[in-house]
Amino acid sequence: TLATIGLRTLDPHDLTIGEAILLGRADRVFHEPGVPPAILDRARADADRIEAGAPPADQSEGLSIFIALPEE
Repeated sequence: TLATIGLRTLDPHDLTIGEAILLGRADRVFHEPGVPPAILDRARADADRIEAGAPPADQSEGLSIFIALPEE
């Protein structure tokens, strides 16, 4: 399963409860360059963190999250 989190700001306190729950359950966290470490730290400690410019095409088993930077 792939879920996308579109950040509204770069402040980790602005994540919704639902987004925080998704990050806590994710097996893999794909993220655009520039996503702050404080947001990535909300993911499970053993989740893979992968910098990527776009969501992954390969749908691996488990839960994958793609974090997109805020639109300017």
